Amino acid sequence: MDKPWRAGRYQHCVERRVQWRFEWRAKLPAGTGLWPALWMLGKDFPTVGWPACGEIDVVENNGDQPDWVQGSLHSNSGNVTARYYFTSPDSVTNWHIYDLVWSSGEIRWLVDGRLYETQSMGVPFNAPFFFILNLAVGGTYVGNPAVAQIEAGTTFPAEMLVDYVRVYGQTAPMALSVSA
Repeated sequence: MDKPWRAGRYQHCVERRVQWRFEWRAKLPAGTGLWPALWMLGKDFPTVGWPACGEIDVVENNGDQPDWVQGSLHSNSGNVTARYYFTSPDSVTNWHIYDLVWSSGEIRWLVDGRLYETQSMGVPFNAPFFFILNLAVGGTYVGNPAVAQIEAGTTFPAEMLVDYVRVYGQTAPMALSVSA
């Protein structure tokens, strides 16, 4: 990053007033039907519903395919997504740092400092959002596997290990002066 960042405590809802960086260090589980994710929904979800509120997937994975993760935007305007592929033998089951840099007009996704997606955005991605951190089992994203498939292809208990989630707000540039 070419600009300074300041770590701090922020309320559960992130407002789009300045540039933000979200950093998440995690080890995701692999297995049939597992769906680990760190994502955000627009704060107005209760009144406008999904997808009008907007959804930002910082990182999510289909546990059957531990060699990639993806970041996405979902809204009434459509869905955009890109995948980051790990080089074998690496996978989601190792520790990685997942970053999302949200600035005016664009969102960038990185894994271990490697940029893999940049998206331009407008409404609804210029409004407040809140975080959701979860490990789901089953669902359309993972192909709606039957219970028998999940039990046969997954070791339980499954766990998503999270070292930290950090939110950085960009600080104003330092003003330096020199006098003789």
